[in-house]
Amino acid sequence: MSESANLTPCVTVSVVVPCYNQEDTISRCLTSLINQNYPAEDYEIFLADNGSSDRSVEIARQFCRVRLIQEFQRGGFAARNTAVRQTSGSILVFTDGDCEAGADWLQSIVTAFEEPQVVMILGANRFAKETFFLRT
Repeated sequence: MSESANLTPCVTVSVVVPCYNQEDTISRCLTSLINQNYPAEDYEIFLADNGSSDRSVEIARQFCRVRLIQEFQRGGFAARNTAVRQTSGSILVFTDGDCEAGADWLQSIVTAFEEPQVVMILGANRFAKETFFLRT
C-alpha cells in the first residue's frame, strides 16, 4: 500500500443559509458561521436570499466569505436548491438566517460523518424568539 493511500481526503463542507427579510438576525448568523473552529479553507458559505425587501442582502454583502445567491419568486426550498446547485462540498449543511451556530458546530458535523453508516444528521434547535414550537 502506498503512503498516500493512508491520507484522509480533505472534507469540504458547503453551508447553505436560506434568508427572507432577516435583517435583524442575519449578521449574527453569518458571523457565527465565519467564526467556526474549523479550517476556513475547508468550507464555503452560501446565503440563499429569497427576494428580501429589507436590508438582509446589503448586510450579507459585508461578509466577504459569503456567496450570495438570489432566488426571487419560488420560495425558501427553491432558494436552498438554487444555492445547492452551486456548492462544491461533499457534505451539505443547512441552517437558517435566524440561527447562530456554536463555534464547534461544523467540526461536530464532520466528525459524525466519519462513521460510514451516517448519511444524515439532525440537530437540536433553539429558537431565537417565541414560536409555535417553543413558548417562553
